[in-house]
Amino acid sequence: MLNQLSKSKRTIILTIHQPRLEIFHMFHKIVFLCEGQVAYFGQPSQAYEVCTMALKRKFASKNQVIPGLEDQNPADIIVDMLGNHKFRNILIEHYNQSREPKWVRRAINAATKDANISISRKESTDGGSPLGRGGANVISRLSAFEARAAKRASFPQLAYLPAIFIIYGTLLGTVYLNTESAFLVVSGFCVYSVASALFMFPIMHLYYDKTLALYKIEHMDGVGWAYDLIVQGFTRFVTLAFIPVILCAAILYLLAMREDQYNLLVFLQLVLVNLALNQTWIALLLFVITGFPTYAIRLSPVISAVAGFASGFFVPIGQMPPWYCWLFYINPNFYGFSSTAYILLSNFNNNCTKSELECYIGSGDYILRQFQFDQINPYLNIL
Repeated sequence: MLNQLSKSKRTIILTIHQPRLEIFHMFHKIVFLCEGQVAYFGQPSQAYEVCTMALKRKFASKNQVIPGLEDQNPADIIVDMLGNHKFRNILIEHYNQSREPKWVRRAINAATKDANISISRKESTDGGSPLGRGGANVISRLSAFEARAAKRASFPQLAYLPAIFIIYGTLLGTVYLNTESAFLVVSGFCVYSVASALFMFPIMHLYYDKTLALYKIEHMDGVGWAYDLIVQGFTRFVTLAFIPVILCAAILYLLAMREDQYNLLVFLQLVLVNLALNQTWIALLLFVITGFPTYAIRLSPVISAVAGFASGFFVPIGQMPPWYCWLFYINPNFYGFSSTAYILLSNFNNNCTKSELECYIGSGDYILRQFQFDQINPYLNIL
């Protein structure tokens, strides 16, 4: 827990006696104290080498037995060295003669000077504690959250959304390649409409699983606001998903629709609807993850499944039992899918050469009527 807390740019000071090997190497800096004096200060990985070097320099004849590292714990070996009166004095003398004490004193003086300036500025503005939540403006706090998130993000996490959306759009496009059926067009884009709910949750849950743990500790110290965390998270994931959502829509539209159906205005409307749907799902998942962190991993798949079922495709709104109809009006997928269907099928031409009745049954207008999407206002749905 302390190692995780240190990633929030806090200084953790811990006293411990002969830690285990794995704990020893978790420290960024260590100090060996003996009888009130410093015997070593620096990185754990260099401690044994520095200590043995000091002993070897003192006993140039090498007649003195130097403890071997082998597979032992460096902390145990160095503590044994400090337990030996002769070795102890050598290590303390070696440290005092090194440049490290001067650097430490210089760093302490600089930090003290900066801290006094910061406290003076804070007290002169509002008289509050420099650790209070009002110590920085909103932009600074959001920037700090984002900088910490960007530093922690790995390449697979950054590549996840572009890769999954592009692959998903390509697979759907090849399944519904150049279809002449209005019904198949609706089917393909219905499946596409659930992408945001399915793909955003894993990466958001992974992000907030660590972020919330740090935030709880910071909040106990009176640092940070909850809305900072929410605003920064929403902005971050909207930005990360912006290009992948557009690419996915473009790939699916170009592959599923015939060339004679291409229409730039229709495509731009389609992109607008899907960006709005993606942002709505980000906000909804953000509410679930931050509001119910303990149950989020169970709630989110259930919400996604219900949203897909009540999208208006599997069961049209007119055929849904009255006690389930309310699901449509709180379901982002219903608004997104119905708007997408209306935009794509309003002027859909299937180049039918059959009878007028058969052609009408396969037309976009007929499908819209069947699903009761013919009176949809896509711009109103976006709002």
